[in-house]
Amino acid sequence: MRLFMLILSFIIASPALAETLASKIIVFKNERRMELLDSESKVLKTYKIALGAEPAGHKTTEGDERTPEGNYTIISRMEKSRFHRSL
Repeated sequence: MRLFMLILSFIIASPALAETLASKIIVFKNERRMELLDSESKVLKTYKIALGAEPAGHKTTEGDERTPEGNYTIISRMEKSRFHRSL
């Protein structure tokens, strides 16, 4: 999970996406893929992702080594975060 969040924060801060901010994230665990979408649901970028030690099944608790899957909406950004940028 920590690796997923680290990759995610790096991707969101990517200079290539500076002009068009992502507003949605979709994680496809079976395909080991993540997509960043704009506010009109247009795919901005697709990334290969690494999953936790136990990727199968739904994430139920912190520390279960499972990567959450689904659609996520970015509702705020913290520009002055010690993690460079956080969502």
